[in-house]
Amino acid sequence: MRRSFNLFQWSLRFDSYLARIEEFLLILILSFMIVFSFLQVVFRNAFSSGIPGADIFLRNLVLWIAFIGAALTTRYEKHISIDILSRLLNRKLNAFRKISINAISGTVCCFLTRASWIFMIDEKMAGSELFSGISTWYLLVVLPVTFFIMTFRFYLKTVSETAQLFQTK
Repeated sequence: MRRSFNLFQWSLRFDSYLARIEEFLLILILSFMIVFSFLQVVFRNAFSSGIPGADIFLRNLVLWIAFIGAALTTRYEKHISIDILSRLLNRKLNAFRKISINAISGTVCCFLTRASWIFMIDEKMAGSELFSGISTWYLLVVLPVTFFIMTFRFYLKTVSETAQLFQTK
């Protein structure tokens, strides 16, 4: 007997694996930042000179933490929201509200994915460097990737909420 391919179930499974990777990356980057910052302080105090480019690199890692965290927050629906309407609307209207918000948020993230991709490509073409010959665009790759992940998750939630709405009567 052959199992049929279910795109929605596959997407949910993919999202789960993606979340594990994001959690691992957050732990890895944060651990690296702590050790690297500590070494920077030690070198500055002990040798009166720090690691070249360390401050700029750490600032960019903060950007990575923020955007990976934002993508993960989208999965768990822990992002900032104003939910006064959810207390006033009945169950069916509240479901439509959720579907609309997720669809609009996904569309906004889709446009931000495109804009951040163009920004990253422009930085690549400009050939700008952060430090020690490292191109700026390498560290900017987090922008389009995380916006794409957020787009995927918002649309996945839109489909999920819509399916739930029409399954319950």
